[in-house]
Amino acid sequence: MTNVEVETLDSVRRRLVIEIPAQDVTREIDQAFSSLSQTANVRGFRRGRVPRAVLERVAGDKLRAEVFDKLVQDSFLDALREQSIDPVGHPKIETESAAQSGQPLRYSATVEVKPEVEVGNYKGIAVERPLRPVGDADVDGYLEHAQQSAARVEAIEDRTETRDGDIATVDYEARVNDKIIGKGDDRLVQVGGDEPHEMGAHLGGVALGAETDFVVTYPEEFENPDLAGKTVHFQVTVKAIGSREVPPIDDDFAKAYGGLDTLELMRERVREELEAQATRSADSAARESIVEALVRENEFEVPQAMVESRADGLVSEFMSNLGQRRPPASQEAEVREQLRKEMEPRARTQVQANLILEAIAKLEGIEISDEQIESAINQHVESAGASGERLRSLYAEPSARFGLRLQMLREATLDRVVEKANIQTVEPTDEENSSVAGTPGNG
Repeated sequence: MTNVEVETLDSVRRRLVIEIPAQDVTREIDQAFSSLSQTANVRGFRRGRVPRAVLERVAGDKLRAEVFDKLVQDSFLDALREQSIDPVGHPKIETESAAQSGQPLRYSATVEVKPEVEVGNYKGIAVERPLRPVGDADVDGYLEHAQQSAARVEAIEDRTETRDGDIATVDYEARVNDKIIGKGDDRLVQVGGDEPHEMGAHLGGVALGAETDFVVTYPEEFENPDLAGKTVHFQVTVKAIGSREVPPIDDDFAKAYGGLDTLELMRERVREELEAQATRSADSAARESIVEALVRENEFEVPQAMVESRADGLVSEFMSNLGQRRPPASQEAEVREQLRKEMEPRARTQVQANLILEAIAKLEGIEISDEQIESAINQHVESAGASGERLRSLYAEPSARFGLRLQMLREATLDRVVEKANIQTVEPTDEENSSVAGTPGNG
């Protein structure tokens, strides 16, 4: 019978010392050699007739290593079940005494586990809810943004040379040391500007149909790593010139871009949207403040494996949102490693917050039913459109359903804490209040 000793190293680490009896080790090795003898092809011997001594010489070390690996894996999993230990991350396994002939196999496995979280007072947490008032200036800004988004380019027929403010249609090619790094056809570029790294700054006074060459040296800190610090030679052909025409903000604008009969009705709709957005933002800020308070008031050690896993997730989310600004493949590993270091504190806080919410869920008796899971999956599938069935097949996996259940449990628990919180609605500071709320949509 395998012997298991458990040592508590700290609140998140357990060390298991596992000893497999000599007779079990011997039996497994004998069985392995027996199986090998039935399949081994050794010159000078018939299959199934290869002596054990010959097999020992040609494959003994490799076979024993495989047997030891299997014994460790099987006994480790059995030990976890026996001791009711649910590890997070991979174990650190060290052999303490390798099994010799007639000797037991003894090894240790150090694992991280979720800590036992004892939550302090989570009822009546006092936080502020910064609700931004929506004024006429916000409505005006929203409509002006929508107006600019609705602008159209009208061809200029009575002039054949570009001027500042024109919209030029161009074909271009960009090279670094005769290597093409960028190419485009029928690109719209606004002519003029004071930024030398912008193409439009070099297109003033170019004749229609003419080609112009210019060189741009990008600063070392330029946001696009493919261009930072490089000198790029551009060849640009101006194919057409036009002017940017914006529609007036009037009743016709309300009908065309808001689907409403009058500008006044559109202004009312915009105000409602901005107020709803301000409400959502205020509610989100209050929830974030409550989570911060929970983390601040409940300090405990967090398993490093969980922190690293969450940091990896944050890095992947960040990289997927970079789009065209994503670093080249040759630099991605280095960038990921740097981001992982920068995001580790944030990941640690998120893991701590999640563990606190799970502990509160137990105290409050909050559970997520299978019916709630199915309802959430159906909503996700419906909103996913064409990729909905692929999403449904993903949620057929137990791990995906478990992750969704855990996410829903945490959200439901935070809802409960918010209900019990002492929330005071306040107006944001001037700095927080300075940005225009919202971006234009279709009414």
